[in-house]
Amino acid sequence: MFGCGTLALVGIIVMQIRSPKQNQLTPEEIERMHEEFGTFGDEDDQVMKMAVSGRTEPRVFPADEVMLSDTATVLGIEANGKYRAYVATGMSDATSLHIVHDHLGGKPITMTFCDRSNCSRAFLRDQVRTEDIMMGGWSGEEMWLLIKDKRYLHTSTEVPIPDYPVEMTTWGEWKKAHPETDVYLGGQ
Repeated sequence: MFGCGTLALVGIIVMQIRSPKQNQLTPEEIERMHEEFGTFGDEDDQVMKMAVSGRTEPRVFPADEVMLSDTATVLGIEANGKYRAYVATGMSDATSLHIVHDHLGGKPITMTFCDRSNCSRAFLRDQVRTEDIMMGGWSGEEMWLLIKDKRYLHTSTEVPIPDYPVEMTTWGEWKKAHPETDVYLGGQ
């Protein structure tokens, strides 16, 4: 459940507890370690910092080749007359799925979805590399985006990448409005 950074942090703390008083960590050192390794919340994971790359080159399928419930929630975008839907549950099965770096209609688009707050955003990443946009953890209320090593709440107006229009709807409605759409199911 926790990575190597957490294990290292626990090991350091245990060693400090067993060491003589003069070798114990100062509050400033503990704070610096929290910044470096992340702050881990209570047993319910109320706060967690991480840096997880999103998916690149997502595998998509034409609408008529998938069996998907018409009531499934999708996040739809259009770029230069091309349409794509992203299945919301497919973007929430694992931490690495919350961000999908894509190209549609010649535009570099990053789609994001926070399943805990049920919020989606898309960004036009003309000036930002895909490796500079990551899932940055969980604030307790919503996911963080980690952009060029700085954390932003998913809903923040301070995110330094332009928003791109996204529509949250059902698969049935999206497919009816855009029968030529393709769809990203998630997981790949």
